[in-house]
Amino acid sequence: MSYETPVQAPIQPTAFTTPPKPSPLAIISLCLGIVSIPLIFVCIGWFTALAGLVLGIIALVNIKSSNGSIKGKGLAIGGLTTSVLAMIIYGGFIALIVPKMKTPGSDFESMIEQSIKEAEAKETSDAKPEIAPE
Repeated sequence: MSYETPVQAPIQPTAFTTPPKPSPLAIISLCLGIVSIPLIFVCIGWFTALAGLVLGIIALVNIKSSNGSIKGKGLAIGGLTTSVLAMIIYGGFIALIVPKMKTPGSDFESMIEQSIKEAEAKETSDAKPEIAPE
């Protein structure tokens, strides 16, 4: 009886793969989209919304072409969505305000005229009267 040692399969080297990292452009796009919504009301939000929209599109293209090495598709879509939402809000804001600014006799126009008159009245009342020499 002969005892043979069992043949073992050769040990294959294992490849260490790093997990996919989220796209920085997708994260920035989401942040800009979120920030642009409140900034709409100080009339600078459309800059951030436009930047978020462009970066979101670039992030989606990069994620698709990375073959799984970059993740963050949901972040990029969220950035696109919030940026488009901010632009829609801004468009509605402008659509409501601009017609009131151009209509003669509108409340907006009378409010501005009243503010100008009050400022002029304050300037004249703040002027110090000259003291006549005796």
